[in-house]
Amino acid sequence: MIKLIISGAFLAVAEVLASLSVWSGTPTDWRGAPLNFWTFEIWRLQYWAIFVLLCSLLWFITWYSLPQGSHIIKMTVFGAALAVASETLTSFAYWSRLSWTQASHLGWFYFPTYFWGHLISWAVVVVACLCVWSIWNRNRARRSHSQIT
Repeated sequence: MIKLIISGAFLAVAEVLASLSVWSGTPTDWRGAPLNFWTFEIWRLQYWAIFVLLCSLLWFITWYSLPQGSHIIKMTVFGAALAVASETLTSFAYWSRLSWTQASHLGWFYFPTYFWGHLISWAVVVVACLCVWSIWNRNRARRSHSQIT
């Protein structure tokens, strides 16, 4: 259960940092109150939470329908594919729900640039988090082993 919570936290941090990396701020020709990153990110996280929950449910159904321990590598790859799918679906759902004015000022006309920038940033953060997690687990295992001997 702890690994599941940590995985969800890593994905949420990756989501926010990826959005922050492609945020360009309020356009210089914007009229009215400046745009706020957190306002748009909260909207985006709502879509993200829905897709992550649906993909997680699909992963759990698949995991429990297979014989235990028989397809760990395949399930890991399937989980990674579902994570990318949830990220992709979030972007499309979020951008299609914005008003035309919001979407145009946030870069809808540059959606491919935004999408790839966001996806690459997300992947970099996820890989970095996995590296930190792996190092932490190795250090913990070494400490446990040294205490036993």
